[in-house]
Amino acid sequence: MRSSEGIALVVFMGLAAWNGGAAERPVLDAENFGYDFERSEVDFKNDTAHFFGHVRVTQGPNSIQAEEATARAFRSENKQWEFRDSVLLRTEDARLSAETATAAFDADVLVAARVEGTPAEFERLGESPEQLARGRARVIEYDLVADTVTLTGDVWFGYGKDEFTGETVIYSLRDELVRLNSGESGRVRGIIRPRTGEKEKEPDRREPNIPRSEGDSSGNEGEA
Repeated sequence: MRSSEGIALVVFMGLAAWNGGAAERPVLDAENFGYDFERSEVDFKNDTAHFFGHVRVTQGPNSIQAEEATARAFRSENKQWEFRDSVLLRTEDARLSAETATAAFDADVLVAARVEGTPAEFERLGESPEQLARGRARVIEYDLVADTVTLTGDVWFGYGKDEFTGETVIYSLRDELVRLNSGESGRVRGIIRPRTGEKEKEPDRREPNIPRSEGDSSGNEGEA
């Protein structure tokens, strides 16, 4: 009997990423943490702050923007932010757009984010069209420490020209490894499109041009 967890399918997207060893854990630099907004309300008793109007939070190459945001444990280094309406999260490697998002910070460093939408969208940045990873789902969780993106709920995932649909997709940005789970439907559907490269050159069937030897009398020399 098939379990309710469904069938998992593992796809290697790039053989060059496989080196037979464990990938190194990335070091997250504690760069300056900043934010800007149009107006705010701060509850010092509960250490909570509410921000309104084109809210933007930045930390190094990472940024999150939305129309509204709430920061809990606001004066702590391990704060949590909630974003609402027109959310756009961008890191050096990825871009996510959604209706709502929560983001966790450790020592003022963005370590994880969860976005939701109908659908929420993900796109890998800085890759060629043949290696472009992107996806849509109801929920997308981005673990910046593990460098993984998990898409859950009515998932569509594309890599280059290939497409997959299922209930859950876990994509490793570091290793170019994708895990697909069918969920209760019991099916993962995929489309693998052929690669279009240069056409093979047809063999030259013409007779070779053999140079004449000095003794060749087939020419006009020596005619009476």
